[in-house]
Amino acid sequence: MRHPEISHELCRMLCKRSRKLFNNFEAANLIPLPNRIANQLCELANSLGNPCPDGIHFDMRITQEDIGFMVGSSRQPVNKVLKVWQEQGMIKIDYGTVLIKNLGQLSTLAMMLDQRPG
Repeated sequence: MRHPEISHELCRMLCKRSRKLFNNFEAANLIPLPNRIANQLCELANSLGNPCPDGIHFDMRITQEDIGFMVGSSRQPVNKVLKVWQEQGMIKIDYGTVLIKNLGQLSTLAMMLDQRPG
């Protein structure tokens, strides 16, 4: 009662988390897996990526299982998408690492998240 700003901030935090949870649920049910993976890789590139001449590297290990967990899928479907992208030259996959070779193409796929129905 003496510090109403605390309850106000707690409500803001809970609303923000609820919105994120709803968006994740909506994405998992309405947005195709390749678009979700592209979005997640772009977010990782922007926050943890290390730009180099050959692409964007990550200083930490990021497995396909990790990516699957982040997008609400399992390793096998993620692997299929990443293999196609590797064949197209957008990424390079090695054991425990993903090198982003063409962030522009991934960003284009990720932007399709904004074109949800309704």
